[in-house]
Amino acid sequence: MKISRHSAIFYLVALAIFSLMISFYFRIAQRIEINSDMASGMVEALDMSKGNILLSGWSLSTVSFYFTEIVWYVTAILVSGYSYNITYFMPAVILAILCALMILSSENKKVAAVFTLFMLGAPTFFMARNVLTPFIHVGTYVFCLAAYCLASRYVSNGSKAVLAGMFCILALAYFSDTIALYISLVPTLAVVVVSILRSQHDKRWSVVLAVSVLSVATAMLINALFLRYGFVVPGVQPTKFATLEGIGKNISDLFLGVMTLFDADFYGRDPREKDTVIRCLSFFIIAAFIFIVALRAFKIKDNKDVFLLVATLIMPVAYILSDVSVGVSSIRYILPFFIYGTILISRINTPLLNNARVFLLLAILALIPSVHHIKETIHRPKASNGLKELSQVLYDKGLKHGYAEFWFASATSVYGQVQVAPINYDAEHVIRRDWLSKESWYGDNNRFIIIHDDMLKHAAIKAYGQPDDVIKHNSLTVFVWNKKLTTSNP
Repeated sequence: MKISRHSAIFYLVALAIFSLMISFYFRIAQRIEINSDMASGMVEALDMSKGNILLSGWSLSTVSFYFTEIVWYVTAILVSGYSYNITYFMPAVILAILCALMILSSENKKVAAVFTLFMLGAPTFFMARNVLTPFIHVGTYVFCLAAYCLASRYVSNGSKAVLAGMFCILALAYFSDTIALYISLVPTLAVVVVSILRSQHDKRWSVVLAVSVLSVATAMLINALFLRYGFVVPGVQPTKFATLEGIGKNISDLFLGVMTLFDADFYGRDPREKDTVIRCLSFFIIAAFIFIVALRAFKIKDNKDVFLLVATLIMPVAYILSDVSVGVSSIRYILPFFIYGTILISRINTPLLNNARVFLLLAILALIPSVHHIKETIHRPKASNGLKELSQVLYDKGLKHGYAEFWFASATSVYGQVQVAPINYDAEHVIRRDWLSKESWYGDNNRFIIIHDDMLKHAAIKAYGQPDDVIKHNSLTVFVWNKKLTTSNP
């Protein structure tokens, strides 16, 4: 098939922009300190790359992220070799893909490009910590948007070939991350229910729902396979409705979280300062975005609008009404609002934005804080990653296996030099922690414990006696024994 000169230029420009986005995001990601939540997934990926395909013996966390993220990190390791920098590079690639899909999924590409740039494409540092770290649901959003694109194509032209792709994507997403159920299955179900209530039943959307339900069943079969031969997912306590007092707090957290995501918290600041002006502009763009989403909510015209509206609103509603919020730090759960909201207001019949002057003004006002956010974030100092130095110190002393409290364990192991297993502890015992850990680690020749507070110090001495050696590194102390250290069962 011959490609025209115009098309070739377009694809080259698109590739150049995509590569530039990855470069920017990689640089921004390097400003984020690697913690054990981030590092655990890399340690899992490293184990998979060595042949433990099903992660046998592993206890993960609330969800696995197996196909939506871990597999892609494994691919990067197999292609380039292991480096902790993959922890920064892969989130950059995934975010660039997400931004591209947001624009490709939208009918009005110009509107989508403007809001995608502001919402996710030019992240503040706080936003970066919610989209440019590993294993934080961004890969799931990519999978769900890809499934939406295929579903839209099927509904538009009846092409059954895309249904197989949609089935595979959704089955893998549903298995890997339960958030996919909320932003893909529930909106599809809402479309079918609403169309029936309107007496405008659409058979194609019913087929999409049937494929989605079949994907759920397949995900359950995959889960059964992994439960038998691979990892386990301890999960958390079932989500409950928030109390009345809790709902009020959740609303407050939602507002504060959104303001923090976009550096739009101008209150209490001097209006004459440049930074305050930028924050006010960010606040205005967020307010305009929410206002336009609200307008579209009252002008739903077809089933795609229903799907997008439900996918846009479901996570903020769940955030307010459930006990999932643990403060501003959990604001990442509402990111689908900005993702699907952008696609919703980028449909051709979007109110206000059809006016060229209104759109141009909004685009200019959105571009100013977007450029500012990129500039400010990139110019932050790189993360120090102090545990990298500790990893080297331990390795140089021939200490390859040991223990630490969770937040110091995988964050030390991620550099590939030592293996530190996470532990819990009480006054007299050091206890194995079955959370983002591998069972075999606790049978290794563990000889040291990274001490970060007096309680762990006293528990370690009570359990193993006085250490044979003590290593000081910054604010941390490492106790070393000339014997194998065993842990108590949880």
